Amino acid sequence: MKTQILKKSCTIFMIVAICTMMLSAQISLSTDVEKCVKHCISNQCMKVSGKPDPTTCAGDCKTFCNKQLTSPEEFIVPGSKGVAGTIASYICKKFNTCS
Repeated sequence: MKTQILKKSCTIFMIVAICTMMLSAQISLSTDVEKCVKHCISNQCMKVSGKPDPTTCAGDCKTFCNKQLTSPEEFIVPGSKGVAGTIASYICKKFNTCS
């Protein structure tokens, strides 16, 4: 009997914890977008555009900030070929035998 009550309470706790994490992540993202839009309107769009219009800048900045904050970051990481790989690459480029 006690194990069933404990199991139900743990299940309820897990559901509440997951919902709380999802809500906090959404609030965090929306706060970041709002900060980005405010910064973009005042510091970038209004200075760059020929005819500064806050409504046009707001739309453009929202699009830019949403794309910037939700897109995955990409990095270029050089591969580690070692000494043999470096020599082979040099010979390949030197004699134009690269495929």
